[in-house]
Amino acid sequence: MHQNHFFYSWITLSFKSGMRIIARFGPDILVIVMISAICAWVHSGLSIPFTKDEVNLKTAQSWGDSVLWIDARSISDYEAEHIPGAVPLNLYNWKKDIATVRAVHIHKKKIVVYCYSARCNSAAKVARRLRKEMGLQNVVVMHGGWETWKKEHP
Repeated sequence: MHQNHFFYSWITLSFKSGMRIIARFGPDILVIVMISAICAWVHSGLSIPFTKDEVNLKTAQSWGDSVLWIDARSISDYEAEHIPGAVPLNLYNWKKDIATVRAVHIHKKKIVVYCYSARCNSAAKVARRLRKEMGLQNVVVMHGGWETWKKEHP
């Protein structure tokens, strides 16, 4: 999570600095500074993964050809459009689609599972099942899912 290092370092530094700012200018100025910093972070386009098993789109794309994209959405949505190179795998068609996933050298790939949006938990369920049934540790969920991909690739 290289890009998040800046954010976490900033929070640590900000806490220490914030205490000095409060002592000097009062608590109102700290609120203004923190809101400004959060707005700058949001507008930078970087997202903060919610769990250690999530990754944002920019990080996943930076892995290039070492990624196997897995689409956990419905087959009809996958067939309509999907991330180039993605393979379908959802809980409803697991037995049929798992053969396609096994055909790829999955132990040498970083597996990025996505579903519809940040509110969808299908990708997390598929990722958990891949870890449990296939013993894979190189599985992450793309935060924001297809919704995030479409914003970046209209």
